[in-house]
Amino acid sequence: MRGAHETWVLASAPTGLAWIAAGQQGDYGAAHAHFEEALVAWRATGDQVNVAICLCNLAQLAWRQEQYEVARAPSEESLDLARSSGDTRALSQALLLLRFALMGQGDLAGPARHWRSR
Repeated sequence: MRGAHETWVLASAPTGLAWIAAGQQGDYGAAHAHFEEALVAWRATGDQVNVAICLCNLAQLAWRQEQYEVARAPSEESLDLARSSGDTRALSQALLLLRFALMGQGDLAGPARHWRSR
């Protein structure tokens, strides 16, 4: 059985690799794969806040590539998890990325709808 620290490392290490792949190497495919690996690991821990943040990372990666439709789904799921967990950092990040995704799709009223539905 894994200890809490080992589980945290196994879940968080792919996130660091993803940002290196995206930011330093411009390899968005590798970054996406690392974020997906991290997402699976965080889901296995049951940590809703880190799942929400990982989903935000996937949304941000899609947004950086101007894939606004792709960014929307993880942003919305992240928003739901952040709301249910009550974590304000995850909530603000999810709202911001959902705003970027919606506005990128030309839905200028969308961010206000989601804010009011909180």
